[in-house]
Formats: sequence, C-alpha cells, structure tokens
Amino acid sequence: DENGNFTTGIREIPNNVSSISVYPNPSSGTANFKINNRQGKTLSFSLFDSRLLEMRRYENINSDEFTFINNGLKDGAYFYRFTDINYKVIGTGKLVLTEK
Repeated sequence: DENGNFTTGIREIPNNVSSISVYPNPSSGTANFKINNRQGKTLSFSLFDSRLLEMRRYENINSDEFTFINNGLKDGAYFYRFTDINYKVIGTGKLVLTEK
C-alpha cells in the first residue's frame, strides 16, 4: 500500500501458542522437543518436507517433552507442527536432519 506495507501470504500464529524448543538442531538421529505452556492438552506432531508433504505424524502426545527418532528420512530441512485435538496450531518450527 501507500505506506510501504505488503502482504506476504503467510498466516501469523496467534500469540497464545506454546513456545517449543528443539535440541539438538541440527539432529543426526534423535531430536528432543520441549513444549512450554501445553496447558494439559493432548497434541499431535507432524513433520513436513520442503514440499510440505507430511512425512511423519505422531498422535496422543500427553507430555511436555517429545522425542523424535529419525528412521529413514533423508538429510535436509523439515518443518514441524504441533496441533491440539481440534487441529489448532500449538507451535511450529524447523528441524534440520543430518547424516549420522
């Protein structure tokens, strides 16, 4: 617009989502996720490749910590998303997988 603002087409995540930390990142086999402010919700975890194809999905996560074990995914950058049982996004981020 005339003020120099533009639309990116990327939907912003609301401020009330949980913060998620992942370590190690890059990961050579196992990545540990810590979900802050989960508020007792049951979550699902999805991992997407660069084409946004869902490569892995885990459901019924009832803990503030989740461990992802890479079994067969190629090296590269992946995107993760945690959602609650109503598919509301709880948190997103990037995970880099490297050779063991």
